[in-house]
Amino acid sequence: MNSTDEIFTNPPLHEVAFEVRFPHLFYLNQRIGEFQLEIMDDFPKSSQIFEQAFAIDEKGVTVKDNENPIPSWHFENESGKTKITVHSNKLNIISNEYKSYNHPSEKKFRDIIEQIVTLFIKQVPIKNFTRLGIRYIDYCPLEKLENEYFKNFYTPLFDIDRYKLEDILENRMLFRVRKNDYQLLLQSAIREIDDSYKYIIDFDGYAINVEASNFINVTDDLKRLIKKEFLSNITENFKEYMRRTNE
Repeated sequence: MNSTDEIFTNPPLHEVAFEVRFPHLFYLNQRIGEFQLEIMDDFPKSSQIFEQAFAIDEKGVTVKDNENPIPSWHFENESGKTKITVHSNKLNIISNEYKSYNHPSEKKFRDIIEQIVTLFIKQVPIKNFTRLGIRYIDYCPLEKLENEYFKNFYTPLFDIDRYKLEDILENRMLFRVRKNDYQLLLQSAIREIDDSYKYIIDFDGYAINVEASNFINVTDDLKRLIKKEFLSNITENFKEYMRRTNE
């Protein structure tokens, strides 16, 4: 089995997000009701929000009267942990409850992506997405802010022997790289969250100019790319941690 094919039972995933962008669709508000009916069983909570443009200058904040408020539509599942947002030029799905993209024994984030985007294209027959991306934000445990502990579980992105973790007051790394036909934005940081330190690894893989009919294949490619990059940034010890069960 290829190492990237392994399914881990205890991943450090905090949030996963999917987004497609497209040119502004001025008739979208005429179709959003049909889309809502299609997803209502799984996403019963809904709201509409109007955003107003403001100008800020030395006189203060003023509303731009010549620009109409811009609507966006928001849908949530019963738990409120998976949300869909539709704007005139993008659709995104954000979840804090899915731990698997395509695990046969778990709820699959892939299924939600495929369902929602297929239903959206049915109501709004877009031919191409200007951008398609999937993002994984992992909160990895960091029980000790010490170099040796860190290297036991993670592959440092900078020279921590020169800049020791114990001495760092603020830490944030960002890389944007090309990966064949795709692009990857990698961000990492060490933060104190709920009285404990976390090593945050944030992967945003995306493609430009994607045929709408090919969206799920591109998403699969991006997920494989992100997993490969994630595994390259952790050690075998952390893989063992992710293989544990919560029982």
